[in-house]
Amino acid sequence: MRPRVRGAAGHAAGGRHPQPGAWWRWWPLSPSPTAPVSAVTGTSFLALCAARCFRFAELQLDRFLTFLAADAQPPGLRNADADPHSLWPHREVVLDLAPGEWSPQDLRLLQDALQDIERESCVRFVRRTNQTDYLLLKHTGHSCASIVGFQEGVGPIPTFLGGSGCLRKGTIQHEMLHTLGMWHEHTRPDRDEHVTVLWGNIAPGRKPNFLRRPPGTVRTLGLPYDYGSVMHYRSVAFSRNGLPTIVPKVVQGLPLMGQRRRFSQLDIAKLNTLYNCPAPYYRKESVYLDNLLINLIEDSFPKRTNHNILQAT
Repeated sequence: MRPRVRGAAGHAAGGRHPQPGAWWRWWPLSPSPTAPVSAVTGTSFLALCAARCFRFAELQLDRFLTFLAADAQPPGLRNADADPHSLWPHREVVLDLAPGEWSPQDLRLLQDALQDIERESCVRFVRRTNQTDYLLLKHTGHSCASIVGFQEGVGPIPTFLGGSGCLRKGTIQHEMLHTLGMWHEHTRPDRDEHVTVLWGNIAPGRKPNFLRRPPGTVRTLGLPYDYGSVMHYRSVAFSRNGLPTIVPKVVQGLPLMGQRRRFSQLDIAKLNTLYNCPAPYYRKESVYLDNLLINLIEDSFPKRTNHNILQAT
């Protein structure tokens, strides 16, 4: 991925956003007590999660989440949420840590993943002071789960990064992109043009995870399908027999699917387009320009490898 301008030059007018990573310098390793996850107001936590919680495909989940939506996407949920109220105000995710759950090593892994997003986007992660609507990061159990998008009036919005597997950079970024309003890539309405879902190989109760969203209920933001998205399932996700549940229609897509190394170039373009990040941040227009340049090069050198598949970075 090409380097992007960092700091105030890429921020909204008025300099609302702090410099990338600034809040980490004063984040205490033992945070002061915060409101418990159950202390929500307005919409109940259970009702909220029943509609909007996600559970990570690669990891077994703890019992606390078994009453939730089993990673299913009810009708009408989106690849990138179409509701403007699901975006975090001022492009700032206000967050706090559940007390007593994070070691210094855990914080370093979290810091690395979130600063990586800040370097490539105008979105900022800021420490909670007295806000009532904020993201509460928990590191207990064995689950990786998040609610999609900003939720006003519900108190702390929980995101679970339980076991050690949840603290991989790409897994943290997967959950943060859910929090920022992005859904799974393989549920796009055009996904059948790019992958084949093998329904007979899917474990009982998991077929809702693979439902395609109807046209008109999703914002793909005009960006191409991304096999290498950190939001895409791997080929054997929720398999009942070890055989593939998702097969790409382009063979080059197979090694990309389900990667959790880091967000892809298209992931960051989608995020920056969703939050209307100004130039020079990488966004939809940048993708079109890159593809134009690639096509010009390929027209000049017809024996070169076709670049229809955008590689994950």
